[in-house]
Amino acid sequence: MRANYGIVTKKTRYRFMNKVKVLMVFLLVAICAQGLFAAPRRSAAVGKGVSAARGEHFELGLQVGIGLHCGMTEPADGITRVYQNAVTPLADKFPVMETFGAVARYSLDYHWAFQAQAMRQRIYFKDGGSHFYNAMWDVDVTAEYNILNYGTRYHRPKSSRWLRSRAYPITPYVFFGLGVAISNKYAPVRGKGVPVHEWTPEDLDKMYTMIGPSNLAANFYLPVGVGVKWRMAYNWQLKAACQYNLGIGKDPSGGTVATKAGDEIWTSYDDLRIGVWNNVVLNLGVIYSFGERKRMLVNY
Repeated sequence: MRANYGIVTKKTRYRFMNKVKVLMVFLLVAICAQGLFAAPRRSAAVGKGVSAARGEHFELGLQVGIGLHCGMTEPADGITRVYQNAVTPLADKFPVMETFGAVARYSLDYHWAFQAQAMRQRIYFKDGGSHFYNAMWDVDVTAEYNILNYGTRYHRPKSSRWLRSRAYPITPYVFFGLGVAISNKYAPVRGKGVPVHEWTPEDLDKMYTMIGPSNLAANFYLPVGVGVKWRMAYNWQLKAACQYNLGIGKDPSGGTVATKAGDEIWTSYDDLRIGVWNNVVLNLGVIYSFGERKRMLVNY
């Protein structure tokens, strides 16, 4: 009887553990679904004669920052590049250049949002002793997750015409998504190939390149990052973010030509390797929320 009892106990335990595992899987699925699709959590007052409301979703903003494009050091056979910044004493130390652009965001609830972003960044590099500039637009779509509740929560006591509001003014957040880097296939030489200290005022005026439709190149990247949002006023926010782009394809710095007209190709874009490149962007932005401020009974 003891032996039979032991066999039954092992089978029972095995079945019980299987049921626990299935239950845990269902709980995890339910938690993920609740985080992704659930409506904003209501105030504790809801259920005591109070109805919930929310009136802000769409946001637009402008941002500026710096970009560190660490491209391929050997983008083609026999070609070696050093990515730089425009400050001469630090030019060979680290590749920092300015970046600026715009952002649009749609908030699903107090935690989840989707963002579309476009940032223009200048790439400066040295190739074979000559200097080159290229322009790049980083265009991406990302999903954001606010670590803390973020936004303005409303509820309306049924006995009143007015709303109550509660603001959640600050949160760290994380984001991930997909993007495309748009740049020129060819970057023209700067300073006619002579050292920087020999550049003329005319050479200095040619640093800011444009992207031409007939000279267009596109390469994908995977953006991930962290940031902080701060609500300064009802409709105005500040954001600071650090974004890392893992590029896949040809380096956006492109091939090189002797002049802007491109009458002599030094490094052909077709000869560039397909590989991995890196870009880090630090930016600060001002965001405007289009939610309408409602008539309050009291803030709490």
